[in-house]
Amino acid sequence: MTEYGFSATIEPRYRDIDTYEHVNHAVHVTYMEEARMRFFRDVVGQLRIDTVIANLEVDYERPIRLPDTVEVGVGVAEVGETSLTLAYDIRADGEPAASGRTTQVIVDEDGRPTPLPGDWRDALEAHRIDAAE
Repeated sequence: MTEYGFSATIEPRYRDIDTYEHVNHAVHVTYMEEARMRFFRDVVGQLRIDTVIANLEVDYERPIRLPDTVEVGVGVAEVGETSLTLAYDIRADGEPAASGRTTQVIVDEDGRPTPLPGDWRDALEAHRIDAAE
């Protein structure tokens, strides 16, 4: 796995499988979300992060099937004033299955963009990866 500095193991469930007998394409986004929440909990120290997704990209490389073991690497591609971009490396049994990116905007209680807290910034910078990955 590319060195993303953080990874989450996710077990595909039977309900993730579609009629083509592989994990449905939309479920990859759920795997990214699960890994992102674990990343925020373990790296930033926050389970509740007030963000909205401004952009989401997924590139599919190969199907994920039962009983594949799924590993989702998470790394920080960019840190802005009010946003951050995370990159994802999704692997099934060690082989590349998909990659993705999400851009989150930090928002206040009124839903307006707000600056990233300094302690979050430090934790995120420690997990920065080469944006070209």
